[in-house]
Amino acid sequence: MADGQKKLVVGLVLLIIIVSSIFSAFSVITQNEIKNINKTVEEIKEKPLSIRILADTSSGTNPLTVNFKPLILNKKGEVKYSWEFGDGNASNEENPSHIYEEHGLYSCKLTAEDAYRKKSDCFNITVFPNNPPKVKIKCSTTG
Repeated sequence: MADGQKKLVVGLVLLIIIVSSIFSAFSVITQNEIKNINKTVEEIKEKPLSIRILADTSSGTNPLTVNFKPLILNKKGEVKYSWEFGDGNASNEENPSHIYEEHGLYSCKLTAEDAYRKKSDCFNITVFPNNPPKVKIKCSTTG
């Protein structure tokens, strides 16, 4: 084998070793990245579903309109909503509005369910009677 051929063979062998080393390094990096991603996914799965009811008011006189909104953390997938307003009425809307006609204390309950879990929260509404003052007007007819 001539010197030129030997140099070419040695160069090719070195090139193959270098390319193999590079691919091995990428393979190790990729496997580590996959492990980190899997660990993060498991940590997220372990976090509990958390919900809170937000409302634009918690008290007022009847008829009282209350606009509700859920605050949901750590949800996985689509969320189903089930609202119970405490007066016999209910809704499956995400952001319902409800009118309390009668005075009283009401406990609004939201149950939210994602692909894996179900969680509930309650919110109290106080509705005061709307009693306008009674007014008597007396007029004198003398001048």
